[in-house]
Amino acid sequence: MGGVEIVFGPRVRLHLRAKPPFADSEIRVNPYPIPPGESAEICVEVHNVTHELCEAWVYFRVAPFGIGMPFEFIAPSVINAIPELVMRRPCIHWVAPEGGQFAFEVQIGTLGYLMMVSSLRVMDISEFLEPGITSKLAFTVRNPLNEPVTVALALVPAQLSWGISLTQIDCYRNDWC
Repeated sequence: MGGVEIVFGPRVRLHLRAKPPFADSEIRVNPYPIPPGESAEICVEVHNVTHELCEAWVYFRVAPFGIGMPFEFIAPSVINAIPELVMRRPCIHWVAPEGGQFAFEVQIGTLGYLMMVSSLRVMDISEFLEPGITSKLAFTVRNPLNEPVTVALALVPAQLSWGISLTQIDCYRNDWC
């Protein structure tokens, strides 16, 4: 008699587990941390959650770490035909231009679904945290819109033993700070 399958949202997904929005585990990097000037493989787990073959376009993008920073493509889109109820892991190679913090974004596009599914992962290039040694991280907060916005920040330590503080530095240089 068959049946009807109802899928709310895109047929190809990234997030199958609850994680913080900046540390999605479906994005994998090897080696990590990425040595500056060396090639790293960046992969993402893409899941077909339906009972039919799906084509997905996978886009890898990077931006300097910060809020409101523009992302740039780092490779041509990768097209994947994903069989029913299967996970694929498309990969690219990327060379870190210099040390520092970067945000990686992977976007997935599928036929028949207008919105892109996306995932983020923040990575440090050449920053090695050591116990008992203070590390400072300055990052840009930028408003990419033509209207005022409110940005709320929260400090959430990845380890309970970590101490974190936040200091605002005001600067006005081409809307970048």
